[in-house]
Amino acid sequence: MRKMLMLIDYGAYNRARHRDGKFSELAKKATPKPWVAEKINGELMFVRGYTDYRDSDSLGRKNVTITYFLEIGKVYLVCEPDLRGRKNIREIVA
Repeated sequence: MRKMLMLIDYGAYNRARHRDGKFSELAKKATPKPWVAEKINGELMFVRGYTDYRDSDSLGRKNVTITYFLEIGKVYLVCEPDLRGRKNIREIVA
């Protein structure tokens, strides 16, 4: 059995738009991408997320979500950056 966790990716548009060329420095300053990692014996094993642009606008600026599927009963670290780029890291049990 698995649980589904959806996180909003606020910086998807800026990272994609400024990745190549003369604006690559702007991509580095974009809001970081959310991530989820499983805690196993003190080590982190990152979980693959699936990016969904279905509900976003035509440029991919708003409502870009990343979906993670988590095993029930395991401990995970979740990093969910806010609009200003501050990382909110929390520990959850799925």
